[in-house]
Amino acid sequence: MPPSSRLALVQIFNLRTIALVFYLCLGMALSRALGWYVPETPVSEWLYTAARFTRQSLITGLSLLAAVALTRAGCCAWPWPPCSAP
Repeated sequence: MPPSSRLALVQIFNLRTIALVFYLCLGMALSRALGWYVPETPVSEWLYTAARFTRQSLITGLSLLAAVALTRAGCCAWPWPPCSAP
C-alpha cells in the first residue's frame, strides 16, 4: 500500500473514530433497550440483551467504517481518470 493510501486509511480508521462508533452504538442500543425493559423480568437479562444489541450494532458500525476507510485508501492508491461533464 503506498504511503498516501495508508495515511488515508489511518485518517478514517483510527482509535478516535472507533471510539466514536462504539459510543454511538452504545447510545443507540441503550435508548432502544429502555423500551424493552419490563419490571417483571430480571435486570440481568435486560442488561444482557442490551449488551448483545450493542455488540451487534458495533459489528455493523465497524464493518461500515472499515469499508469506507478501505474505499478511501483504494481511491488514493489508484487514481481515477477525471470525469467529463456531458
